[in-house]
Amino acid sequence: MNIKRIIQGAPPLLTGAAALACATTSHAVSYNYTVLDSNIEVGESFDVAFTATFDDEWEVATFAFNVDPLAGLTANGIIAFNEWSVPDPLEEFSFGPPEVGGLGDPFDPLFGGTDVLLATLGFTALSSGSETVLVSGLQNVGQGLALYDYDSDSSELFDIVGSFGVEVNAVPDTRFWGNLPMLLIGMAAIRRRLSP
Repeated sequence: MNIKRIIQGAPPLLTGAAALACATTSHAVSYNYTVLDSNIEVGESFDVAFTATFDDEWEVATFAFNVDPLAGLTANGIIAFNEWSVPDPLEEFSFGPPEVGGLGDPFDPLFGGTDVLLATLGFTALSSGSETVLVSGLQNVGQGLALYDYDSDSSELFDIVGSFGVEVNAVPDTRFWGNLPMLLIGMAAIRRRLSP
């Protein structure tokens, strides 16, 4: 996402929000990535909730970040990034994969607090193993999280940088459990035959 590109093709209301996103000051923001499936098996789809926590009543003006900026997921082949969504009242915004982004609505704002859901990321498990997913949205390349405060008519821009781990389990082989009763019956018959 490039702020200059947004401003050039945006309506006047969006231009103001994009311009405000360029200012910076000093509040704290933390991010959390929560894998929403406790047992991921090969072939399954699973989601990861991306949340932000920030103090005061700041409105989410816009955010953008890249999932897997170094293309490690493709190289490793354990999981694949498929899709993403943002909750209302945010609108999806992106210049294409692997960028994830959202635009706030000044008439229906999403305000801060504890664990504000910004996006849900969708993945598919391709093979068993462990994977670390990198997330990067730097403000110096026109990404990050922009917050706006109506009371002071000010905004702040924050980098989005982080990672989360995913463990994919192999699908259990059900053939063994299906054949176990026959195996036990066969062993009992052999034992009976061998006993004097």
